[in-house]
Amino acid sequence: MIASTSTSVYARTRRRIKELEAAVIAKDTPLRRELIGLIESGRHLLIGAQAVIHYTQPRFTQDTDYAVDLRGFRRVRKWMKDRKESVSYRDVGEALHCDSLGIDVLNGGVHPVLAAVLRSERGMPSPEG
Repeated sequence: MIASTSTSVYARTRRRIKELEAAVIAKDTPLRRELIGLIESGRHLLIGAQAVIHYTQPRFTQDTDYAVDLRGFRRVRKWMKDRKESVSYRDVGEALHCDSLGIDVLNGGVHPVLAAVLRSERGMPSPEG
C-alpha cells in the first residue's frame, strides 16, 4: 500500500514539474525578453523565488519578480501601456503584474528595505542584501 501511494505522489509530482516547465517555455517570447531587457537596463533587483533559487534549493516558479527604482517603474509602466493591445497586465499602484509574460515589477522606491538594497546593489542581491 505504501509503495502505490509513493508512486502516485511521484507521478503527480512529475506531471506538475512537466506542466511548470511547459508554462515557462510558453512565456519565453520576444515581448518577454524585451521587457526583461528594459527592466535590466536600469537599477533593478531580482527578487522573489528566482533570487531565493540562487542561494538555496531550486524550486519551480511561474513568474519572475523585479524591484526597480521609481524611474525604472515609470519606464516599465509606459512600456506596458504602449503594448496594452498585445500584453495583458494589472496595474495595482506600486506593482505591475504581467501574468501573460510571467513578470511582476514592484516600485522598490516606496519600500524602505527594497529602496536601501536598490541603492547599494543591482541585479542579483548579495546574501546580505
